[in-house]
Amino acid sequence: MNRKLSWLLFAFFLSALFGSQVKANTYTAASCSESDVASAVGQAMNGDTVIIPACSGTWTTELVVNVGITLQGQGIGNTVLIDNVSKGNSSCGSAYPMISFTVNAPNVFRITGFTLQGSAPDTYVCQPGHISLSGTSTAIQVDHVSFLNQQTVGIRTHGSLLGVVDNCAFQGNHKQGIIVQMDTWGGSSYGDGSWAASTQLGTGNFLFIETNTFTDPSAVGAGAFDVFGGGRVVFRHNTASFIVGHGTESAQRMRGMRAFEIYDNTFTAVEPAQFAGFYVRSGTGVIHDNQFVDSGSNYYNGIINTITDRDNSAFPPWGAPGGSGNPGACDGTGPYDTNTGTVSASGTASSSSSANNLVANGSGAWATNQWVGNYAIRNVTQGWGALISSNNGNSITNVGSAYGQNRNWNSGDAFQVMSAYPCIDQVGRGQGALLSGSVPTPTGSVGEGLEPVYQWNNTHNGSSDVTISSQSSRIVANRDYYDNTQMPGYTPYPYPHPLTQGSGTPPIPPTNLTATVQ
Repeated sequence: MNRKLSWLLFAFFLSALFGSQVKANTYTAASCSESDVASAVGQAMNGDTVIIPACSGTWTTELVVNVGITLQGQGIGNTVLIDNVSKGNSSCGSAYPMISFTVNAPNVFRITGFTLQGSAPDTYVCQPGHISLSGTSTAIQVDHVSFLNQQTVGIRTHGSLLGVVDNCAFQGNHKQGIIVQMDTWGGSSYGDGSWAASTQLGTGNFLFIETNTFTDPSAVGAGAFDVFGGGRVVFRHNTASFIVGHGTESAQRMRGMRAFEIYDNTFTAVEPAQFAGFYVRSGTGVIHDNQFVDSGSNYYNGIINTITDRDNSAFPPWGAPGGSGNPGACDGTGPYDTNTGTVSASGTASSSSSANNLVANGSGAWATNQWVGNYAIRNVTQGWGALISSNNGNSITNVGSAYGQNRNWNSGDAFQVMSAYPCIDQVGRGQGALLSGSVPTPTGSVGEGLEPVYQWNNTHNGSSDVTISSQSSRIVANRDYYDNTQMPGYTPYPYPHPLTQGSGTPPIPPTNLTATVQ
């Protein structure tokens, strides 16, 4: 009886310890057709694996996966899936990815081992992605996938996914590799939760993009990644040309990039006088130990550029609700910026101008460039505002809109000079108040803490003279960013990412167990 009881207890212990692995099943699709793969996925449960055989197939229907599985091909070049799924019409209706996963914690998923080749064009730039990922899973992995002939963004994420994209190859022409959004972080929307949470550099609470290649002869303006919706990204050990982090601006209610770590990458210029390798429009982070390399007639004219697009352009809903004209710039009236609330100068335009230049009536006492810095000019009559780039005794030049918005002056237009700093979510800012709603509430400054960007040990053609170039007088060296200065207390997260070490395999059985047989 003692012998039987001991074995039963031992068997029960092993069952409890390895139950999830014992129960995991593997299903092999009959072919590379979407219907056969969908049939296999339909049988799978969390923890299972679906194998796609070595074959080729063209898909016209999206594969939808709502369970935490491993979707595994037989290797790049062996399993080839051709994406002929509609990428959208002129209104971006009928825009679908080829593969979509929606998986929530505590479940995890992995996509690995095949070539995905673009076919259906994304004519109207709807950006559904070849692969769309969403949910709250904290351990996702996409690895060893080759994206050939991209017709849209390779991978697009939503939700608050954490994990790693590694050992993939992205190839397209002016197509983004990965778009990262963490719009539902903390159960909020629009990235509000991410902006209300601490930054957590050096932790695993990011989406890691590592050990990938991004090949795009027209990468500028697209890039290996774009980040918004409060996205947090670590980009390391990759080869690319250009990356960008959106601000809280042209995506309107969607917030900008929250945080970034960019290191140990090689960036190679793909056009003459390329304006940047990294274009930073919001958030905070570190940039270190990267190589920026010119190639023939292609060269970097700038390396790391920062900007606040609301210096020059207006985007809803960041202006006063119901405001006249075109509210939404960071011009001293934005309800979520930090404004002094003081009108420092006012008057009327003495003449008309189409060149972003005001000539003021009754002035003449201004010191040269006394309004340069955090000051903006507001055309009260037309309802727009823009950062001031220069002034003399009786005229002010404002920054022109990069988005084609009217910045003309008519004789008699009323103006005000006001100050704002910082703008919501601008470069060098971190955790702030939690907003909510399509029209954000509460109003008032979000009160984001100063968290400067740091860059160090970056080289351009082997030279260590890399500096950050600010295109905004509100983003200032030794306050909002630091050149050639290591961030105090910062330590990178371990590389390679732990998920890359034996992903999809059960834990090693313990070796220190003994069974007593009597």
